[in-house]
Amino acid sequence: MKKLILLFFLFLSLNLFSQGFWTQKADFGGVARYWAIGFSINGKGYAGLGRGNGFSNSSDLWEYDPILNSWTQKASFPGPARYSSSVFVLNNKAYFCSGAYWNGAPGGYTPYNDVWEYNPSTDSWLQKNNFPGAGRHDAFAFSYAGMGYLCFGIAANQSRLNDLWQYNPSTDTWTQKATFPGTSRSGGIQFGYQKYGYVGMGRDNSDQSLGDIWRYDCSTDAWFQLANFPDTSLSSASTFVTDKRAYVVGGYNFQSNSYAPELWEYNPINDTWVQKEDFPPLSRSCGFAFSINNRGFYGSGCVFSAFYKDFWEYTPSCLDSINTNVTILGPTIYALASGASYQWLNCDNGLAVISNETNQSYSPPVSGNYAVIITQDVCCDTSDCIAVTICDSINTNVVLSGPTIYALASGVSYQWLNCNIGFAAIDNETNQSYTPSVNGNYAVIVSQNGCSDTSECIAIYTGIEEVDNSGIEFYPNPTQGEIIVDLKNNQLKSGVELIDMNGKIIKTFPASSLNTQKLFVGEISNGHYLLLFYIDTKKIYKEIIINK
Repeated sequence: MKKLILLFFLFLSLNLFSQGFWTQKADFGGVARYWAIGFSINGKGYAGLGRGNGFSNSSDLWEYDPILNSWTQKASFPGPARYSSSVFVLNNKAYFCSGAYWNGAPGGYTPYNDVWEYNPSTDSWLQKNNFPGAGRHDAFAFSYAGMGYLCFGIAANQSRLNDLWQYNPSTDTWTQKATFPGTSRSGGIQFGYQKYGYVGMGRDNSDQSLGDIWRYDCSTDAWFQLANFPDTSLSSASTFVTDKRAYVVGGYNFQSNSYAPELWEYNPINDTWVQKEDFPPLSRSCGFAFSINNRGFYGSGCVFSAFYKDFWEYTPSCLDSINTNVTILGPTIYALASGASYQWLNCDNGLAVISNETNQSYSPPVSGNYAVIITQDVCCDTSDCIAVTICDSINTNVVLSGPTIYALASGVSYQWLNCNIGFAAIDNETNQSYTPSVNGNYAVIVSQNGCSDTSECIAIYTGIEEVDNSGIEFYPNPTQGEIIVDLKNNQLKSGVELIDMNGKIIKTFPASSLNTQKLFVGEISNGHYLLLFYIDTKKIYKEIIINK
């Protein structure tokens, strides 16, 4: 019989990884710098350009592989070396716009308006038509529906701008859009989400850090002011975006001459901010950032005259609940969440990881308590522990003696079943033995220490003792193979049948008119059997034991 498995839930909540966290990764592959650019395409991150010690302007580009946690240098930017450029991604290509060269000396500043397309699949560059607006650096960029957008920044005369331009890669053309109604600025935050571009904060012409946030509707060419940033106004902060949230990290406040360590999470749906886990190295500004598979990456940057090349990954907290429900079929536990990653745990061993058990289902080899870690996107959660008792040691053997079935397991609980009517429980039949009142097939559920199992069905024929006082005798019993039958003048209507306890006919002995007959059982296994005699209209059963 198939084993019956008992399970129950231990109400142990194991909501692991409920908070976001930072993890340091391999340092950026180039030299330490600030005002580099960052973007991601097809599961890889890219960073480059920027400025380092001695006002050195860079043109190198590096690719980050999050699986290998390694950086690889790619084809260098073919235009003039620069810092504080802007980039947006369209159709798996990156478009580099604006930026400036500055050697630190008066008159050594050159802003750019050239545009370059980078194709990661071929590691190649293609120059596009120049941006028609003023050359600038520290501009804002985002994309929506196959279009790129560039706005604001610092022009050659060091004044801040408030224009907005849309780029169409199909025609390689720029179109000026609605002028920004807020304060002209540079060096703020920017990101695209759904049909909107979000911009805000930054630095004005009075060298004051700003805290206002604005949303541009790309479909209607309209601006709308949102709630202000809830903390200290910032410039030179960095942003990365997941499927559901945007994150702002670091930055500098000109009023207090201080750097920010905070990470803030923005919900574009309801225009709210929540402070999250601080950037572990604390203060930083002018770093690069991008996101891959709903994880944020942030690195490089500066604090005063110190430049950095460290690089960090941020794993956000779970924004959606994970289905951690499990079910059990037979000896196997199944996680109901599909399309996820799984790791099964042994709850009885301190939630120890079970080696190589990373499938959606798990069949424990022994009884115990088990759970599973389920990972979807960046979110992880753990199921409740499940206690599974595998019933593989209960004695479910039964024996027939006369008209009565006996369960051999003692000191346990019993429930007799009628196999002929869907294993229905027989009312009030909960003793170790059961004497059926009618022919049929019967079984018993044996329960012990919270575990249950069911015997095989056994066939029973009522009237095993003599019927109508026929007087039929046979011997020896037990027999080693030869049976002598004395019919006592009863006439057989057909052959004598030898039947096993499951009701199967093992052998038929031909009918004879002799009053005394010899029956030879032949090669038959030892055990309990029935001899069935057909006399007149009656069936007479006799129990016999074969023991060779």
